Amino acid sequence: MTRPNIRVVFGTDINGGLLPIPINTLSLVRRILRSDVTSPWRSRMKVQRLGLTLSMVFAVSTALVAAGSPAFAAHNDNNETTLWDDNAQCQAGLIEFIDYGEGAPGGGMNDDYFVVTDTCANGEGVRARVYVNGVLVGGSKYNGGGSGSSVIWDPAQIYANDVVKMEICAANGPQDYSGLPCDDRTFRSVDG
Repeated sequence: MTRPNIRVVFGTDINGGLLPIPINTLSLVRRILRSDVTSPWRSRMKVQRLGLTLSMVFAVSTALVAAGSPAFAAHNDNNETTLWDDNAQCQAGLIEFIDYGEGAPGGGMNDDYFVVTDTCANGEGVRARVYVNGVLVGGSKYNGGGSGSSVIWDPAQIYANDVVKMEICAANGPQDYSGLPCDDRTFRSVDG
């Protein structure tokens, strides 16, 4: 028994992914149906062979279309802002918004989180605050772990079109609001 040779050409779907197009599927079906039938058993075998062939073509087509539209094709909303320490002449702190995708390393139920990093050995820590649509969420997060230390923080779920303001300030403790320098960045989330 010889296996049928199924040739496939590839076009592109609307997302730019590969789309398999079997070019000889109809001729294969005609060839299977036209072969001599001498017994009911052979007829049943032809139907099974036809079903197997078509299911294989469908499985390959489906796999290639699914691979052409991956889950990570959504917009990446990652963003960051830094704080500069003029006295120490170094970047004092960094707050990053991570649009992670599935999962939440920040420990929450959503796919977004913030990383608060102390990036300068200047004797001060950093404190971060996040505002979503003008409302302070999650209070504030202090990182006093020293230069190079990071804290993952998951204060809120960010949705499409939310306006997010990230603020990073130098601080000498979690409750220090003494007017040490701050910097902020505001951005609009595309897809949350």
